[in-house]
This record gives sequence, C-alpha cells and structure tokens, in this order.
Amino acid sequence: MGMNRKGRRKLIHSGRTFYWYVEKEINDYGQKDLIVVSEDKRFNISYEVGQFDKPQTPLVVIKGMEFKGLEGYNRQGWTRVKVPAWEDSIITPGLVKTI
Repeated sequence: MGMNRKGRRKLIHSGRTFYWYVEKEINDYGQKDLIVVSEDKRFNISYEVGQFDKPQTPLVVIKGMEFKGLEGYNRQGWTRVKVPAWEDSIITPGLVKTI
C-alpha cells in the first residue's frame, strides 16, 4: 500500500527515498514531532523537536523495522533509542539526513 505524500518533503539519501514532515504531537502536549518514513515504510521514526534544550538525553522512537545500529536486534513494537543532542531549533534536510 502506498503512502500519503501530500504535505511531505522528499529526501533522497544513499539511493533511497524518504519523506519527512513535522506535526503536532498526537496527544497535543504542545510538542512537535519530526516524522521520517522511507518509501517502503521499513524505516519509520519519530523525533521530538526541541530536545536540544532539554537536560535529559534526546530520544528517537523507532516505529519501523530498519534503523542503522539495530540490525539483528530482535524487538517487537516501538523502541526508544538515545541519540546525540542535535541542534534542532530549525528542522532542515541536513538534520533529517543526520538522523
């Protein structure tokens, strides 16, 4: 099944096509999430925007089955992974590639 591309930015990285967008958090806690999804939906992550300014370690929520560094890691459901503190006050294609 295809994915909705309306309102999504297209990014080609390492020969693969990804789509990304920023949306309000589903529970409306005032936070915004960066969503990045590959065209085949195997790579699917959510990153809370604004973690750079917070004291705790930033996290990425992995929703898909692919994520570099977790190959062979047997898991079910979503997984949270600690990531470096990236400057994320402005979301750019460069930051999306870094993630």
